[in-house]
Amino acid sequence: MSKITESGMSQSESLIMDYLWKEGTGKTFAQIMAFLGNKAGKEWAKQTVNTFLRRLIDKGVVRTESIGRKKVYFAAQTVAEYEKQRSCLTICMKGLSWYFCRHSLEESKLMRRWLIICAH
Repeated sequence: MSKITESGMSQSESLIMDYLWKEGTGKTFAQIMAFLGNKAGKEWAKQTVNTFLRRLIDKGVVRTESIGRKKVYFAAQTVAEYEKQRSCLTICMKGLSWYFCRHSLEESKLMRRWLIICAH
C-alpha cells in the first residue's frame, strides 16, 4: 500500500510529517487520527497509525511528550534539517555504492565490517 517516497518515508508517514510540520505544534493521537481520516477520506485503524508514528519516532523525526494524561507528538526536526540529513545520507550511500562496485569482494567485506563497527 505505502510506497517509499524520495524523502525516504512512506506516503502515509509523509502525510503525518507534512501535517506536523505545517501545524508547527504538537498534536495528540486523536488529532492525527482526525486529520488522516479527513485527508485520506477513509477511516484509519488505530494500530496502523500507531505503527507509522512508531516508525517516525524510530527515524528520529518525531518526538513525544506527555502533557497531562495525553501523549503529544511533535516534529523533532524542521523540514530543512530533515532534507539536509537525507541529502547527506544520499551522498554517503552513492559513495559507498561506488566503492563496493569498484573494489574486490574481500575489500568490500572489510569495508562492510568497518561500517558496522562505526555505526555502533
